[in-house]
Amino acid sequence: MACCLPIGFAAAAGFAGIAVAMDRYRPWFLALSAVLLLFGMWQLYRRPRVCRPRSITSVAIFWTSAAVVVAMMVAPQFIAGLLADL
Repeated sequence: MACCLPIGFAAAAGFAGIAVAMDRYRPWFLALSAVLLLFGMWQLYRRPRVCRPRSITSVAIFWTSAAVVVAMMVAPQFIAGLLADL
């Protein structure tokens, strides 16, 4: 406990510092996430499937990531509170 606890505090302080420094780029990251989700949707649904059909796993991963991005756009403080409680 004595050797691992300071590492945890140092990591938390480092991540807090990174979060403060990257806060001004948040709108750019959200816009990039939306663009990448649109590209993923195009690949998943519109791109011609040559050899194999889309799997249920890829569809589930796509819609889960889309839900996370939309939740971060709509209610970022609520999501941050949920993550902080973990």
